[in-house]
Amino acid sequence: VFKEYYQLMFSKLYNDGIYRWEIRTSVDGVYDTEKEYTQQETLQILINELKKWKAVDSEREVFSIAIIVQGMRMDTVDGVVAALTNAYDLRDMFPEYIVGFDLVGHEDPGETLLHWAPTLIDTEEYIVMNSSRPKLPFFFHAGESNRLSVQENLIDAVFLNTSRIGHGFGIQEF
Repeated sequence: VFKEYYQLMFSKLYNDGIYRWEIRTSVDGVYDTEKEYTQQETLQILINELKKWKAVDSEREVFSIAIIVQGMRMDTVDGVVAALTNAYDLRDMFPEYIVGFDLVGHEDPGETLLHWAPTLIDTEEYIVMNSSRPKLPFFFHAGESNRLSVQENLIDAVFLNTSRIGHGFGIQEF
C-alpha cells in the first residue's frame, strides 16, 4: 500500500502541474506482515518508488520531492534533541531529499517555540560544531491558532531563523 500510494501521489501531483512536493513527516510507522521498517529503509523505499515512477517517462524528470523531518512539540527535551539529531543523520544519508526540520503538534496545548529555543539552538550548535555539518533549515508551524497567547510563536519562529512558517494565518495580528 505504501508503494502504491506514492506511485499514485506522484502521478496525481505531476498531472496537476505540481513538480515539487514537500513532505513533512517523522518517517515512522511503515510496516508489513514481515517487519517494521527503519526510517532509513522507509526513505529508501520512497526514493526507489520515485526513481521507478520517473523512469516511465523522461518528462517526469522535472518532478522532485523534499522531506522535512519532524519532531513533536509536546515531546520531552530528550525526544526533541533525538528528533533534531535524527534529522541531521537522515540528511547525511539522503542529502538530496532532506531539506529541513519542524516541530509539529497542536499549537495551543503544546510548548511554545520560545520554550524549545534553547534546546534547538544548543543541539544545533553542538551538532554543527562537532561534525562540521551545515545547519539544517527550520520550517516551523506557527500562528495556527486565533488565540493571542500562542501568536508569539510567529515572532519566535523568525528569531529562530525559520525558512518558512507553516500555516501562519495568525500573522495578521502582527
